[in-house]
Amino acid sequence: MTQAKGTQTLDSKAFIFDLDGTLIDTTPLVIKYWTGFAKEHSLDPAQILASSHGRRTIETIQRWVPNLATLEYVMEFEGKLAKETEGVIILPGVMDILNNIREEDWTVNTAGTHLMATTRLSQFGIKVPKDMATGDKLTKGKPDPEGYLLAAKLLHRDPKDCIVFEDAEAGVRAAIAAGMKCIACLTTHSFEQLKEAGATVIVDRLDSVHIEKQKDGTYKTIIENAYEL
Repeated sequence: MTQAKGTQTLDSKAFIFDLDGTLIDTTPLVIKYWTGFAKEHSLDPAQILASSHGRRTIETIQRWVPNLATLEYVMEFEGKLAKETEGVIILPGVMDILNNIREEDWTVNTAGTHLMATTRLSQFGIKVPKDMATGDKLTKGKPDPEGYLLAAKLLHRDPKDCIVFEDAEAGVRAAIAAGMKCIACLTTHSFEQLKEAGATVIVDRLDSVHIEKQKDGTYKTIIENAYEL
């Protein structure tokens, strides 16, 4: 692993967060559900898990069991997953970050459905943004930039003025393709994967990130223990 080099600073007007692996970690449940899906259809769980993170459920199902790739099946699948909370945690530093951002200046872009996003945020007492870019509102998932561009539109911000928080290679690629800066955390992917994807800054966890509101309404984001890229 490349040695951390210290502090970096980024300026922005708004923030867009990936959900799973960035704000909240549902890894144990995701493994459980995709493993069950794989076994039910005589597939290799490892192959599905290797390709599913950061991507819409409907795209994963389309790849492996195309005849089940319907919105109805996805809603049923994610609806069951959303109701379970065992092993689900809010990640370190998340609440401190959100508490320093005005509610109109942040939103979520997630591969999950609106139901999944609202349920998970509510389970941890996080106020659900008025509008979010969720997988069921998109025609293309990450690494396509559609979701992040929609999120910027919902925030009424230019993409270049937004900072994205991500954990997945596909999500980082989507953010960079949208013309945004991207802070990536090492919760689910390796340093090498996130660097190759083009992350602006890479940190171990979001408790290394501190946001300061400026008098002019913009934000200064201070990233400690950032890795040298």
